[in-house]
Amino acid sequence: MDLITKLTHQQLMLQQRLEDRKFAASGTEYLPVLPELEAMIVSKQLNPQEDWRLGTRELEKDTYRNAQQAIRDHWLSAYKQVAYFKYLLREGQSIRQDIDNPKKQRFHDNQLLITLSETLAWGHYHWAFAEDFFGISTRIYAQRARSGGRVKADKHDESQAILRCLIKLQLEHHPPSEKGWPDMHDTSELLAVKVERLAKEQHFPIQQRGEDLVGEIFNLLIENKGVNKVYEAFRIPVGGRRR
Repeated sequence: MDLITKLTHQQLMLQQRLEDRKFAASGTEYLPVLPELEAMIVSKQLNPQEDWRLGTRELEKDTYRNAQQAIRDHWLSAYKQVAYFKYLLREGQSIRQDIDNPKKQRFHDNQLLITLSETLAWGHYHWAFAEDFFGISTRIYAQRARSGGRVKADKHDESQAILRCLIKLQLEHHPPSEKGWPDMHDTSELLAVKVERLAKEQHFPIQQRGEDLVGEIFNLLIENKGVNKVYEAFRIPVGGRRR
C-alpha cells in the first residue's frame, strides 16, 4: 500500500468518525455537507488552513452551552480538513498529469504528501478537541443533575442521576443513524457500550457493566418518564419515517 493510499484510508476513517458522531448537528439549524465545502474551497470562499492553529481546552465560562459551541466549532474545523484533503488530492493528481519531467514529478509527489499529511493531522487535532469538549459538556450536564438544576435528580443517588442524563444526551444528540434509535432492546445495548466508555473516560460513578448496565438502561427506557419521552422523540418511527 503506497503512502497516498494509506493517507486516503485515514481520511476516510476520520470522515466516518465525524459523520457517525455529528457533533455539529447538535443545536444547529444548518450542517454543511462535503460537496458543499469542497465547492467553497474551489471558489476561494473557504480556506481550511485558517483552522491550522492551536486551540485551548479552557472555556471562557464553564457552561454547557459554551462547551457545546466548542464541540461544534472543532467538529466543523475537522470536517473542513476532510473536504480539503479530497480537494488537494484531486487537484494534485490533475496537475501531475501535466508534468513530464520525472524529477519534477517526484518533487510534486513529495510536496503533495506533505500537504496531505498536514491536512490530515489538523483534522485529527480538531477531532480530538471535539471529543474532549464532549466529555466536558457531559460533565457539566452531570453537575447540573447533581445540583438539582435542569435534571431533577435524587441527591442520594448520584450514579442514577448521571446515568439518566448521559442516556438523554446520547438519545438526543447521537443516534446511530439519521432515522433514529431502534427498538428498546437494541437501543439498550447500543447505549450500554457508549455509557460504559464515557464512564471510564470521564470517571463517572457508574458501577454497572455489561448485561447489568443493559438491563438498567432498558428499565429506564420503559419506566422513567423523562428518559422514555426523549427516546420516543428520537426513535425510528413506525414505517421508518419521521413526521
